Amino acid sequence: MCVKHDKHNLIPKCLPVILRWRRGVAMSRILVTLILLTTVAPLCHGSNMLKNSNFSDGLAGWELYGRDQAKIRLGTGEGPNGSNCAILPAAHASISQNVVLKPRCVYLLQIVFRRSTPAVRGHLVVFLNTARGANASAGVINLDFPKDSKPASGWEEFREAFEATPLTFKGKLVFSAIGFGEIAFARIELNEIARSEWQKPLLPNADWTQLKRTRTRAPLFHELLSASPGGYTVVAWTHNLNKKNLPADMANKYSDEEWKNEQMRMFKEAGEAGLNYYGLPGYAEVAEEVYRQFGVKFDVGCEWSNVRGNAIKAGAEILNPKKSASFSVDPSVSLVDPHYVQAAVEQIKKLAATFAGKPYVFAYVGHDEPDIALPEGPVSDWGPFAKKCAQEVIQYYGFGKYAMPAPGDPEYADDKANHPFRWIAYNRWMASKYAESKKAMYEALKAIDPNARYDPCDYWFMSGFVPYDFALMGKYSDIVECDPYASSAERRKGRGLYNHGFGAKFLRDITGKPVRTIVQAFDYAGYDISPDDLLEWVSQSLRAGASHISYYQMDNPRFTHPDRWKMMLHIARTVTSMNTLKIPDDPEVAILYSADSHRSTGPSTMADEIYTAYALLGERVGSWFEFVDDDSLARGERKLSKYRAIYIPFGMYQRESIVRQIERFVADGGVVISGDPLVFTWDINGKNLSFHRERLFGVRTIEPKHQDMALASKNEWTGEARQLPIYRPVGEGGWPEDNGWIVKICRPDVEVLAQFPDGNPAITIRKYGRGKAIYFAANPFVPECLFEGTKWDALFRQFQMHLGAKVDREIWHFRLPPPP
Repeated sequence: MCVKHDKHNLIPKCLPVILRWRRGVAMSRILVTLILLTTVAPLCHGSNMLKNSNFSDGLAGWELYGRDQAKIRLGTGEGPNGSNCAILPAAHASISQNVVLKPRCVYLLQIVFRRSTPAVRGHLVVFLNTARGANASAGVINLDFPKDSKPASGWEEFREAFEATPLTFKGKLVFSAIGFGEIAFARIELNEIARSEWQKPLLPNADWTQLKRTRTRAPLFHELLSASPGGYTVVAWTHNLNKKNLPADMANKYSDEEWKNEQMRMFKEAGEAGLNYYGLPGYAEVAEEVYRQFGVKFDVGCEWSNVRGNAIKAGAEILNPKKSASFSVDPSVSLVDPHYVQAAVEQIKKLAATFAGKPYVFAYVGHDEPDIALPEGPVSDWGPFAKKCAQEVIQYYGFGKYAMPAPGDPEYADDKANHPFRWIAYNRWMASKYAESKKAMYEALKAIDPNARYDPCDYWFMSGFVPYDFALMGKYSDIVECDPYASSAERRKGRGLYNHGFGAKFLRDITGKPVRTIVQAFDYAGYDISPDDLLEWVSQSLRAGASHISYYQMDNPRFTHPDRWKMMLHIARTVTSMNTLKIPDDPEVAILYSADSHRSTGPSTMADEIYTAYALLGERVGSWFEFVDDDSLARGERKLSKYRAIYIPFGMYQRESIVRQIERFVADGGVVISGDPLVFTWDINGKNLSFHRERLFGVRTIEPKHQDMALASKNEWTGEARQLPIYRPVGEGGWPEDNGWIVKICRPDVEVLAQFPDGNPAITIRKYGRGKAIYFAANPFVPECLFEGTKWDALFRQFQMHLGAKVDREIWHFRLPPPP
């Protein structure tokens, strides 16, 4: 049976996710305070809440977890001044302690640690729980330390504070190491402190209150259905079909024969609800009979671990030879290695020859959450394939000067100024190569089964996404798929509220292909979902344009959460029988997805700004818009002239050709609204473009400065005087203290729409040609602005109305009806 790999085998709840290097990079945007020490300063002298915090009693009091927990060791006398320390490898291993916490109290966390190499980081998850137990989550905090790949220079200290959420009763602190190498922990302390003792911002935590409360306003259903058949599908992963996934006490009740009978009952149940399954080739022996009796169709899984194994046998280069040999982790192979691509093509050919024309096959599905791995270690240790890739990156995408990122190389740490350009070069290369690989697989499938549906991969969309060339990928896709789970995205308040809809609309708009949303149908990242959560998230996906729904149900709700399973069947029954939704076909404004800027920040980043623009303009204001990507604009595949306005949530790095297209759009009568104060600062070739920003918006950035609010005056754009709170965007390497910019007005026709309390401009507007250019000196597209009472939705509602765009459109009120 094809089973979704390790990503959801949680420790406890989400450790494999946080152990993955890609996830670690994404989470490292959270600010930590790092003090490099030559001697270790004393920690807080308050009452330490952790047992054996300096490991003087070995590892007593600490829970060891993970398949590599045996590699955790005590460093006797290896700590500062001959003390002990706990040494954790960057592997599938963690140490943890449970603590009693009080709601709304502030806690100071202090850690003394040492890294064996700059390529390793510490990772901490703080699980906050209610009084009901470990699965009754009150929130979660994720963070990495240190924030940069600085030289490992002896013992270091990390200090941060967090606030327990209102429902917190107790918590669990889980420590691990990510990357390559080891981390030694000499002391770990947790102290309750007065709020006044901590002057910096508290760590952001995932408080589930808003996620539980966010529901569709004034819901509509029948009013939004057309007269045409919908053709929607719902599919489930096969956790409930495998007896091994049952709790032991349940599994022991079934003999093998009894379990086969139970499987057939589940297939019958699925058929009655219109529910399909993943599972081929694993269920090939029963698929035809199940389809004949119950009408259930199956997906064919094409890229599992056997493809990687075949690629390695054929000569694919292992990118992590030391780590895979030393720490019992799987060997890493590039998904664009020619040996891997050929192995995947051969697997597709084999599967297509078996299943071509079979009525019980719905789609052929490719890789789950693909990322194009970087080689480990210094460049000098890289193999021939990795060095060839590096040469292609610098020659064809790096303008002869920007090399492929090498996080394990000391040279890379010293080249911080060029990190964004190096990531842009690498990500453009990998996006092109990955699309090329999918073209080969798509054509191989179609050559054997021209009518087959190809779903090339499931894009990871949980709290960010990998910056692929999605429009190019769409050319080799019949379905595009993503997994925008809400609770893992809600590691920042507001980021998960509308994530299911965001993923669907983003991919639908940019690829133009039918979207399948993998909906979170299991407790994840410390969040226990309710059946009504599921109804809300599926509704979000459908109204944003999804054509297909998938359930990832790792905790096996048919047996463990029957109320949730009942809702899953109800949703499947409703969705597969309903007519087509009346999705608007008249987008009035566009949101620019600057892939150039997104690619500058790493292998996969959170893209909070573009998510927030979606949620503000769509879910909160109720306008209909389209995402437009710069890759498509550069190829001439999309035009801006059809829109009234273009919103730019982020755009610091942008090809000059795209900047000129936007300038022409405004000169011809359009409106551009930039939320990014540093919009159009750099071309991807390193050329400074700030003169374009000054020419278009009429402002010059002077220096960053922390701001708490913007004060909007009453005018035609703002509607009324407003106080607008300013939040911190996530910048490269952390949460910047300075969230705004002091700007100098350098054109006489610039008008100020809002000011900061210090009198500096916060929002400006100027006429450019026949159009208008609006500029924000502090980015408003931050997830916290989605909460009630921030007034940001009211401001953008006024913007949209002044543009002549419709607001509060009915599609944003679509919600599936609850069970009878």
